[in-house]
Amino acid sequence: MLVLFLSAAILGAVALEIVFHQLRNRYEVEWVPLCETKETDIAAEIVRAMKRDRAEAERQMNTPFKVASPAHW
Repeated sequence: MLVLFLSAAILGAVALEIVFHQLRNRYEVEWVPLCETKETDIAAEIVRAMKRDRAEAERQMNTPFKVASPAHW
């Protein structure tokens, strides 16, 4: 049974490979870039957003920390 399953899987994979090869020969595929920005620009934008979020969180927590801390410190 296992031999039949494996042989069917191999034959199916070969058949799919032949079909994909025929489609690739018949139709030309051109990959269009999703965006024109560089990956480093995207990474830098993410870092700026994370810094902005951290700064906002720190600003929001300043008042509760000042209220909770003793004045003599």
